[in-house]
Amino acid sequence: MIYEIQTESKPFFVIIYRHNKLVFRFVDAEYSPDYFFNENDEAIKIKEVVAGFDKRGIFVSQQIDTFERYRNILYGTETDKLLSKFHILKGNEKYQNIPKSITNVFLSSKSSIDSRFIKDFIANSLTTENSSIKLEQVDRQLRQFNEKYTDIETYLKKETQQLIEFIDKKYDQVHMLKGAQMEMADKLGSSLRYAETQNEAVIKASQEKQEELDRLTEANEEQKTLLEEKQKDVREEIGYYDRTIREANKKLKEYKEKNIEQAVEKNAERDKLQVDYNIARREYESLTSNVQSIEMKYSSLIEQLRNDKTAYVNKINSRTSEIFNHYNELQLLQKNEFNKKDAEFKTKREEALSELNAEVTAKQIEYNELKAEEKVIRNTRFYETEIKAQETELADLRAINYKNKSELAIKTNLVQSNQKEWENLESKLKLSLSNQIQKTNNEIIRVKTEIKTIEEKLNVQHDALYGYLEKNVKDWHTTIGKVVNEDLLFRSDLSPSLTDAKGLSLYGISLKLDDVPVVSKSIEQYQFEKNERLAIIRDLEESMTQFQTANNEEKMLAADKFGKQLGELKEDLKVLTYSLELAEKREKKLILELEDWKQRASTEIEESLSGNRQKINILEEELAILNKKKNNLLNDFNTQFDKLKAFNDERLADLKARQETEISELEVEKKNQVKEYEEKETSIKR
Repeated sequence: MIYEIQTESKPFFVIIYRHNKLVFRFVDAEYSPDYFFNENDEAIKIKEVVAGFDKRGIFVSQQIDTFERYRNILYGTETDKLLSKFHILKGNEKYQNIPKSITNVFLSSKSSIDSRFIKDFIANSLTTENSSIKLEQVDRQLRQFNEKYTDIETYLKKETQQLIEFIDKKYDQVHMLKGAQMEMADKLGSSLRYAETQNEAVIKASQEKQEELDRLTEANEEQKTLLEEKQKDVREEIGYYDRTIREANKKLKEYKEKNIEQAVEKNAERDKLQVDYNIARREYESLTSNVQSIEMKYSSLIEQLRNDKTAYVNKINSRTSEIFNHYNELQLLQKNEFNKKDAEFKTKREEALSELNAEVTAKQIEYNELKAEEKVIRNTRFYETEIKAQETELADLRAINYKNKSELAIKTNLVQSNQKEWENLESKLKLSLSNQIQKTNNEIIRVKTEIKTIEEKLNVQHDALYGYLEKNVKDWHTTIGKVVNEDLLFRSDLSPSLTDAKGLSLYGISLKLDDVPVVSKSIEQYQFEKNERLAIIRDLEESMTQFQTANNEEKMLAADKFGKQLGELKEDLKVLTYSLELAEKREKKLILELEDWKQRASTEIEESLSGNRQKINILEEELAILNKKKNNLLNDFNTQFDKLKAFNDERLADLKARQETEISELEVEKKNQVKEYEEKETSIKR
């Protein structure tokens, strides 16, 4: 980002770009796009831009990597002389580091700061040069201030506040309506897209259903035609059987009126009577014929009986065979009739089952298609693009949040460690200053005590032995001063007097004092020692002042160093905290939006499946009805088949019984007749 600043003297511009973090560069020139684009109107990199400034001889600053320093440059509190040309407020350069010092004061971890330190620091920061402000230079700022002041006055008026509240409410309402409008537009767009996708599928399904309906209608017409033909054949067959039954009943009634049963019995005896007749006839002919010999007649008669018996047996056997074959033929006809009806039953059953199975298969295919369509709908992700975008944005946001939280924790630890280090350094400096003050004060007290002692001696020396010796004894320092204690010299209660004119003896004792050093001091020496100790006190106080100054400078440097670091770190913490708060709000909003998209997708799926479920339920009911119909049909056919089989078995059993009855009757008849023939033969033989 580039923006130009117009000052009273000349313009300059600032370049802001990212190099791991936001950095600033000041350029001492008027903005021109030629600095940032090549001859092909392509943007060039920042290194090439800086190299271009150097080639053109345009001053460009080093990277300014903190907002505080960037602000200080614009506000005129930057100490770098090369950047003073970019000061907007020229008057602030007279105050040097005062804003920074005040900032460091507020960033200090101590609950209270030495007021003398702040006063001294601000006083030392002020320069002694006379400063003046030219109103021409700040004319634009004054006009801007006047405009802003007028705006503030207008803003603070009661009617303006009411209007602002009204506008604010209306803006919120418009914003809410815009949001609702966007949401409704989004829903409408999604519904239209879904309707467009479903319209083609519905049209295609409708065409398929129409084709299937045409096929079923055609098949129904064919089945209807076949059914009508079958009904016609059945009606004709029923009419034939009905006529046959009526004729049979009519003949049965006529036969009953004519005693047909007696006629049938007599007809059954006809053959037997014919045989008896033939036998009697032949016997009569044999008896009445003119035979030449009785033996021949007898033999002929025996032979005739035997032949008649054989013929009768053969006849009976033949009739038995006929009856056996007749009933076998009847059984075979019954079996064929049963097989025919069984085949007809099976054919009808297969036809009915094939129709039902075809209908069931068609319904099952339609049911499977609906199930497959339901599965496709369930697997379809509505609003997939929106949901995926929300999930991606949420994942990116969480990754950034994790990174920011880690950076926040690291910088919080740095703030705490720097704060602790600053506190430890200040405690160390304070303890060092306290120790130095204590040590210096002790030394000053000691020196002042010595000065006081010297002054006391000088004050009392006129009334003491010292003053007496000074007045009355010449060069006493080389004699008495070598052997008398200094404390004794300054005592005022000794009342000295001269007893020895030369003063060369001590209580009448002469001493050799050439090699004894002088112990007493002169007034000048005492005064010199006093002045010397006063100089020591001044040196100590000056040293203390210098130590305090150095200590304050160290405090100032520490405050500058740690204040700057803490200021940058706390500024970064504010930015990170604010970013995390915004990210947290954004994350909650994204989660709500994601849930809303998922809910809308679920609603779309449910709405798409509702019609499908109704069709599936109808098909399930139809399939259940068809299966029930199929089972009923099978049960009906099985019942009819069982009845037919039972009738067939009963008919076969009846024919078998009648066959056995007639054959047994013939066997009995044959046995009786053979016995009769044998009796006749026996009677003839007699």
